[in-house]
Amino acid sequence: MAQLKFQKYQGAGNDFVIFQGNVFENLSASQIENFIKNLCHRRFGVGADGVITILEAPSPQIFEMGFYNSDGLPGSFCGNGARCAARFAIDHGMTSPDEPFSFSFADNTYLARPEMNDQIGIKFANVGKPAEVEDMFFVDTGSPHIVIENLVNDKNALRKKALEIRHSDRFAEKGVNVNFTERGRNGEWNLVTFERGVEDFTWACGTGAVGTAIYLMTQKGEENPYLLRSPGGLLTVELGNGAKNTFDPIWLSGPASSIFEGSVDGPD
Repeated sequence: MAQLKFQKYQGAGNDFVIFQGNVFENLSASQIENFIKNLCHRRFGVGADGVITILEAPSPQIFEMGFYNSDGLPGSFCGNGARCAARFAIDHGMTSPDEPFSFSFADNTYLARPEMNDQIGIKFANVGKPAEVEDMFFVDTGSPHIVIENLVNDKNALRKKALEIRHSDRFAEKGVNVNFTERGRNGEWNLVTFERGVEDFTWACGTGAVGTAIYLMTQKGEENPYLLRSPGGLLTVELGNGAKNTFDPIWLSGPASSIFEGSVDGPD
């Protein structure tokens, strides 16, 4: 059984196992799913919210990003995962640590930029138009999100509400991420996100932070920059003026760093 080298990264506490190269080539979907489930397990594996692959890409893109949720299934766009992938590329000399660069995910091109204090910013592809779904604010920022302005201290109550929405008839098939937010201190908004594919609250969610910023712009009249305080740290979102509900350009910024590296047995 081949050994696979990996590195573990985190972006505001949202953590990922990163492999360089197409390590899942010639594997069946079930092999990949079982391997990732075991790898991401918090007690019996490395532990992570998801798995990222860094693949070769045609110039001028520096890399192509692949992403799997911790349930072992391919995931939609992950903002903090993308920021960690960008940090990986810088750490491994794939690009300059001082210049913006582009990468791809699922046929979309994204821009990354190194920022002060070792932060990484990602420019999003344009998001969908916000909508009201069953009396709730919905927006697709590369991943689908519900935003609710109600953040109580009872995490069990929040989990119950999130599960009700995530498994409702409207969202049961593909799932949805559920964000709870409230006004915090010093211009910040507190935010917790229940993520599909992880099926639990994560320490931060980048696409959820962007979705919440869009909620704050369109529903609350708040202005740039949007400071979203998650359990794992502070994420900053900058939006365009919202003309025709495009919000372009959209930038997500925050911390991203390597935690440790190691190797694991590859899939059976």
